[in-house]
Amino acid sequence: MAHRNPLEIPEIADVVGSFLQRQDLASCVYVSKSWRDAFLPRLWQVNVLGRRSKNEEPNQIPIPHLFDHDPDVVFHHRHLIHDLTLVKGFEPYVQHQYPNVHKLTIGYKGAIQIWQDPVSLNLKETFPSFAQLTLTNVNLASGFWKALEAHSRIMSLQVQNIGFDPEDGQAFWKVLEGLEVLEMRHISIPDLDKKLQSGVRLIRMRKLLLDIGVRADISRVYLIARCPVLQDLEWVEICNQPLPIHQTLQDACWPHLKRLSVDYFLYDSELAYLLQRVWNDQEKIVQLKLAACFLRTEASAVLRLYYNALVEVNLRTAILCPVLLLWIFCAIVQF
Repeated sequence: MAHRNPLEIPEIADVVGSFLQRQDLASCVYVSKSWRDAFLPRLWQVNVLGRRSKNEEPNQIPIPHLFDHDPDVVFHHRHLIHDLTLVKGFEPYVQHQYPNVHKLTIGYKGAIQIWQDPVSLNLKETFPSFAQLTLTNVNLASGFWKALEAHSRIMSLQVQNIGFDPEDGQAFWKVLEGLEVLEMRHISIPDLDKKLQSGVRLIRMRKLLLDIGVRADISRVYLIARCPVLQDLEWVEICNQPLPIHQTLQDACWPHLKRLSVDYFLYDSELAYLLQRVWNDQEKIVQLKLAACFLRTEASAVLRLYYNALVEVNLRTAILCPVLLLWIFCAIVQF
């Protein structure tokens, strides 16, 4: 009975390749034709395209896995790329379509400062299949969000430290309507036109992370209120200026929410109102984290009603009333 090379079995080759570093995969590609067929897709599956700057500062953090590929080589293998990161100097590489890119990242977290040159891309034509987009430390050209609005496949968006064009504010909100996951860090949400407020409803949003700005802005509260199917909400505020959330959250309800994390100077009445909107007699939330909040009489009364439904509670740096501390201690001892 003839023995078959294990690496000829795609599942085995894929498992072996998952344990190899990029330089090891590159070496395996040159061993034989069968090894090339087995490991070349893994080598190109995740890639970083761009040009190293000749004027890089000595202390600048190097871009991981960045190789100055020849554009012709990239063009030949572009159908193998599924996870792509674009950094400075990527323009020569985006002259052709990347049909199988599912996850697209522009910029990288190790960048010391934001890109000065605005990023302009024909996303729909160049990356017709991408569904996840990450923007980090970049300055976006005018019309970027309007172009993204035309791309109906995007489901996940992560943005951190980016520049907004004021003209793209309404297009940004239109993009949010199709998302399932949104993570925003260190940016301010563009104001929404009052004429559009009643029509915006983020009916697909399952996960929302807001860690943004030092300016009190009711737009972020409005965003949270318009997500009826949220399962995971993390709300971090740097500023210590409370927002008037009662009226904004009046019609809000999150019956599917399972995880709530709030790190914000919410006073007792605001926190109580938020907790009432979260539970709404559903008792489905299992993880609760409150930091820098004021758990006084009103908020404590709401928390006591639903405490038994919780699996994990974190009240780090929350300002608690003595009665609540005693009640929690008794509940733990009894358990």
